[in-house]
Amino acid sequence: MTAGQREAMDDGLRCVATLAARVCDAHAARVWLPLGHSNWASYCGAEFGISRA
Repeated sequence: MTAGQREAMDDGLRCVATLAARVCDAHAARVWLPLGHSNWASYCGAEFGISRA
């Protein structure tokens, strides 16, 4: 059971690291502009339903 928990935690950490890298890459590439959003916050709200709050 403990080994399974460790494996799940490792999987979660890999997912978080992948997401963080993709978010950084998307921000650096200014992906919101071709999609018609005026800024990063607008992009995140419209595309993912998230805000800084």
